[in-house]
Amino acid sequence: MNRCSPPPAATASGPGWTARWYPLQISAWTPAAAAARGSRPLSAARVATAKKPGVSISPCGVRITPRRAAPSRAVMSNSSTLIGRTLDGNRASISVMSEVPETEGGGRSRSRKKKSSRVARNAQYWMIVSSLDNYRKTEERTFSIQGLKSRHRRRAEMMKPGDRLLYYVTGRMVFTATCTLTSGMFEEHAHIWRTSRRDEDYPWRVRIKPDVTLEDGEWVPAKELAYRLEYVRKWPPEHWTLAFQGHVHQLPQKDFKLIEDEMRRLEGARSVAS
Repeated sequence: MNRCSPPPAATASGPGWTARWYPLQISAWTPAAAAARGSRPLSAARVATAKKPGVSISPCGVRITPRRAAPSRAVMSNSSTLIGRTLDGNRASISVMSEVPETEGGGRSRSRKKKSSRVARNAQYWMIVSSLDNYRKTEERTFSIQGLKSRHRRRAEMMKPGDRLLYYVTGRMVFTATCTLTSGMFEEHAHIWRTSRRDEDYPWRVRIKPDVTLEDGEWVPAKELAYRLEYVRKWPPEHWTLAFQGHVHQLPQKDFKLIEDEMRRLEGARSVAS
């Protein structure tokens, strides 16, 4: 049996450790039957052991040394998982978000396609208010070009290929033709269209192609459709003609289609009659 004897001092210490002794003195007595037979008393037990009397056990010192936790360490693997060690030394893994793959050139490939910088532009709908003389000038050129007054440069710059044009003739108050733009705005000063201002030469011009062109007797009276046009509702019903003053107007698509459908109906009736 291994025995441990207490040190001379009750407390001993050293770098990083401390030991303390707590001896307990408890006596164990021989049973009466054993004493009656003339046996000598047994030695007193130094520590209560709950074992047979006469057993002597000395407590051994316990050394406690604090231990530093191992430094945590994380490693990134190809499978995009964090691998490390917990405080008790066990391995632990935590799933993380997958990395963006790299291309051969070293750059990162994009997971989403780059949006096109060009956004599809919807066609815009315009109405040209023209005198009968100026309308004839456009008609003579087979609806291939249209000029806008110098004060309407901003609106001319807004016009793009694919936009639609509707012609309204003042004096007659009728819709006469529709066209489609084939170019954007460009500047030209050849005198084609006239106005009361001598210096006005309609410099902002666009190229066009005809869609629906009605003959003089087929022109659509604006009065018949005005009450159905959303654009005209901005003015009082009795002053609907104010909607057609000025040179260039931008129309809602619904209004343009309504007028053009009526013009196509009249054009189709002419074809049937012929």
